[in-house]
Amino acid sequence: MVISCRSLTAVTIMLTLVLMSGCGRKTALIPPQKFVPVAISDLRYFVDESGVSLEWTFPEKMENGDELPAIESFEVLRAEILQEDYCEGCPVQFNKQVSVEGGPLPVTGESKTAVYKETGLQDGYRYLYKVRSRAGLWYASGDSNIISFIWEPSPKGNLPVTE
Repeated sequence: MVISCRSLTAVTIMLTLVLMSGCGRKTALIPPQKFVPVAISDLRYFVDESGVSLEWTFPEKMENGDELPAIESFEVLRAEILQEDYCEGCPVQFNKQVSVEGGPLPVTGESKTAVYKETGLQDGYRYLYKVRSRAGLWYASGDSNIISFIWEPSPKGNLPVTE
């Protein structure tokens, strides 16, 4: 049996294409919007002599507009930057993450507030915080609004100066 060079080349090319084909580049899974909570938009803070308290309202809807039954947890992300090294508009590395327990949502028409308190802040540092809510392991909301303040001693003691 004689095989021509042309048919061997064609078979080799076809075999190579079949072996190299796949389902494309692998990327992170994108969860269905049906289960993703809307991003928190009312993150606010209050400072006192011991530290900072963050507060926000539980989201009530998913991104597709359906009612959200519960929030599993919240992720509080913090950046701590020496004030003299802070650059307005530069990317910020949020290097601390804390999980705060969520829970069921209140009955329709009422709102529920989450609170996170942090102490042990360092003088002369700018602190930036943002929060994400989680409706499950794979269903995290987008980032909340970012709050920012400088922790400094004041003439009355160790009271922070806010912007």
